[in-house]
Amino acid sequence: MTLNEKVDQIGDTATGVRRIRLPKYEWWSEALHGVSNVGQWNRVASFFDDVVPGATSFPTPITTTASFNQSLWKKIGQAVSTEARAMHNLGHAGLTFWSPNINVVRDPRWGRALETPGEDPYVVGEYAVNYVRGLQDVEGLRIPKT
Repeated sequence: MTLNEKVDQIGDTATGVRRIRLPKYEWWSEALHGVSNVGQWNRVASFFDDVVPGATSFPTPITTTASFNQSLWKKIGQAVSTEARAMHNLGHAGLTFWSPNINVVRDPRWGRALETPGEDPYVVGEYAVNYVRGLQDVEGLRIPKT
């Protein structure tokens, strides 16, 4: 790729390069507590309309984490994954979702602490593992340990 082509791939909207068959891609879809409606920019970011009027909205991560229920965190990840894939199949979302936000919040003045699992590094790690496994694992598939 030329320098200009490389620069055009930086950011949340990669323009693609036709001459090497690199398709454009929108990296910005969000699912902190469910697939969100982040606009219809390139018809690739997640968006709602008459065909897909909405998605499940779960409680914010800080309140979900306060349940200390690891199987719940995984189930939420699975539900988000299923809805995200369905929206992608309908052309209503990409396949890259910014989720989960696993910043360890130590200072509530940040103002967005509710988007995170909290301030305990161990709990944040357990939340992340379960949520991401919910998003990515295939139920019933056994992955051999190496």
